[in-house]
Amino acid sequence: MRGERRVAVRRKTISGIMLALLLVGMLTLAFNIQPVKAEPTTIVVPDHYEKIQWAIGNASDGDTIFVRAGTYFENVVVDKTLSLVGENRSNTIIDGNRNGIVVRVLASNAVVSNFTIRNGARTISNPMVIPGNGVDIGSSGCTITGNIITNNTDDGICIYSAYCTIVGNIIANNEYIGIEIKTVSINNPASGSILRDNSMINNTYNFGVQPLRPGLPKLAPFIQDIDTSNTVNGKPIYYWVNEHDKQVPSDAGYVAIINSTNITVKNLKLTNNYEGVLIAYSNNILIDSVNISTVTHGITIHYSHHNNISASTILNNHKGMFVEFLNDNTITDNTILNSSFGVFLYETTNNIVRGNTITASYSNIWVTNSHYNQICQNRVSGSSYSLSLGNSHNNLIEKNLITRARGQGVSVYDSNNNSIISNTMALNEYGIYFCRSTGNVIYHSGFINNTNQVFDHIGGNIYDNGYPSGGNYWSDYTGVDKKSGPNQDKPGSDGIGDTPYTRHNVEDRYPLMNPWTTPKDTTAPTSYHDYDGLWHNTDFTITLTASDDFSGVNETYYSINDGPTKSVSTDGHLLITTEGANNKLEYWSVDNAGNEELPHNILSGSKLDKTPPTIGMSSRIPEGFVQPNQIVKVFANVTDVMSDVKSVWVAYFINNSTNGIKFIMTFNSTTGLYESAILEQQANTLVRYAIIAYDNAGNHIIDDNIGQYYVYTVIPEFPTWTPILLILILLTFAIAIYKRRLLKTPIH
Repeated sequence: MRGERRVAVRRKTISGIMLALLLVGMLTLAFNIQPVKAEPTTIVVPDHYEKIQWAIGNASDGDTIFVRAGTYFENVVVDKTLSLVGENRSNTIIDGNRNGIVVRVLASNAVVSNFTIRNGARTISNPMVIPGNGVDIGSSGCTITGNIITNNTDDGICIYSAYCTIVGNIIANNEYIGIEIKTVSINNPASGSILRDNSMINNTYNFGVQPLRPGLPKLAPFIQDIDTSNTVNGKPIYYWVNEHDKQVPSDAGYVAIINSTNITVKNLKLTNNYEGVLIAYSNNILIDSVNISTVTHGITIHYSHHNNISASTILNNHKGMFVEFLNDNTITDNTILNSSFGVFLYETTNNIVRGNTITASYSNIWVTNSHYNQICQNRVSGSSYSLSLGNSHNNLIEKNLITRARGQGVSVYDSNNNSIISNTMALNEYGIYFCRSTGNVIYHSGFINNTNQVFDHIGGNIYDNGYPSGGNYWSDYTGVDKKSGPNQDKPGSDGIGDTPYTRHNVEDRYPLMNPWTTPKDTTAPTSYHDYDGLWHNTDFTITLTASDDFSGVNETYYSINDGPTKSVSTDGHLLITTEGANNKLEYWSVDNAGNEELPHNILSGSKLDKTPPTIGMSSRIPEGFVQPNQIVKVFANVTDVMSDVKSVWVAYFINNSTNGIKFIMTFNSTTGLYESAILEQQANTLVRYAIIAYDNAGNHIIDDNIGQYYVYTVIPEFPTWTPILLILILLTFAIAIYKRRLLKTPIH
């Protein structure tokens, strides 16, 4: 009877537990009921909706709109995250009917594929001008793939947003740019797009990248992933980001050099792009003997320094060279014809523009907000503002031939303290035109048969270099030369007119009777290097510069470690690639009068170490068990044969911590080892450690036991089985007592 009662009690207990579990499960299900999600659907045009836009209006994010073959005269706005897919790109046509943008993508991560997209046209909807783009992308992460985009009055594809994917499209016969990547907001740059297998054919300009205007200091708009599977008129695009020490192949159709160094662009023919060559945030780039035509910007350079552009020809463009926010670049011996602007300098410093031949319709050389530049020995003609300075100070304008300007030969607006020396201004409407500018110095120049030799708005400029150096030659000067001396009151002629040449706000106290002849230059130039004298751990460039106060520097030459002679304009600045502490550099310059710098300059001791130190052996004391609160000494044998060891560290981690503790190791001259200590730890602590060594070139090596770290555990103060045994004994006693009590308990 007693046993039956116990069984009944157990059954009741089990039934109660099962009932409780069932109730808990039901409540759990009740509180986890989820709403039913609508599955993505496919809408077919024209089966479900006659027009593509109607289908989009009735679709939801995630849907697919499948468009059967046919011609759809629409301007489509994709404002939902969906896929718009044509049946076949050859005969599934979206025709903009010459009315604005054909396909405008406003939703992120939308897809447009397998269409012919055509006949977009620029329209005016007051007060806005709506472009005639084929595809206009205004949201990020969109995909445009497998389309034919043609016969639009503006861009084939215009990308305003970031992280788009443009793959396998044919973009042909559009009247502006085939594919344009254009940043319109500094806070939302059109960066990070991927372009693959796109063919741009017979567009006015096939490809181009435009940062925000005016250019602001931001690299992001130029960072794109564009490989050579993209072509312009059959030639590959070379869009290089983070590249170094390379030459662009000769089959290039478009070239962009972004965030790169020591790149050569040479002997190329580039045509029909927004830019011929685009350089951004890159240094030591050589552009030599490149022929560029039918572009908007022949060569565009942003935020780049120590570059050389020489012996290139740029034809039929808006701006031959557009350079902004840069220092220490050289533009020499180029020919720029049939452009609106020849060379356009904006926010530049310490650049040289020399020996170029330029014919432009608006301005041959336009200099804005730029200072300390040298503009010398150029031949410029036939524009409205042949050589123009605006808000630019302390520039040197020297030995230029400036002719046949329809407006102003040299125009100087809001610009002070410039030196305008030994120039010839002939047959211009105005020889020089000063407006709101003072402190400029003009001498040894020839003003020959200009309609107006000079105009000076407020005065304050200086028109001679004192006596006996003299002033300028003026073809309309009517004075005589019978006297000499600072006051022109001494007997005998001296080549200087006896009376000043004067106009409104102009006085040349010592006008020349004949055009100035430059004295013979017998002084060699002086060359300089920028090596910092320190160890380097990667191949590095030493930049050479030179100065010559008379005829100007013609070329700088060098050789490395007695190797072949190279020139800066052809081969770029010298690149140190040989490891060692005593690389030898010989360098010298030659000026335009043929004077050679002798003796040549010798720079010894340029130091390159690309090899990290060697950690031969590491050990610790004690080698075996580590007791609680015991200091562990760590030893390492570290050597470096090139730049020597700079420092050695031990880094250790406690248990599973990812925050290491570092101690510098000191060199023991007796043992020849580096040594340090790991602080005492408590029992059962796991310690992992590694050795880190640096040399004087900045190379480093980590000895972490092949990724496993060197490991030891601090042993406990008594064996670990002792507490376990005590616990087992106590549990045994507790169970025995409990059972005895159960047996004594009466059951009613």
